[in-house]
Amino acid sequence: MRNVRNWFRNKRLEKKLTQSEIAEMAGVDATMISKIELGERRPSVEVAKKIAAVLGFHWTKFFEDECEDYERRDEDDQTQEAENADAGNN
Repeated sequence: MRNVRNWFRNKRLEKKLTQSEIAEMAGVDATMISKIELGERRPSVEVAKKIAAVLGFHWTKFFEDECEDYERRDEDDQTQEAENADAGNN
């Protein structure tokens, strides 16, 4: 989530907007914006869409790290299963 929060903060700063301005434009609470930037919260899909519309990016950006982590765990599980199968065949 670190990459997303840094990316989000940089995107906000590029637009020269404060957290409060983003919150007001997106219709969300300013503490939500702060918590997203701090990595304490991940927005709901609804909130992600609102914020993304204000800043001009695709809302799924907020969830990319989560998807990458899931894919990495899946690959690790498959590797472990293959290693276990090889060990059983020897």
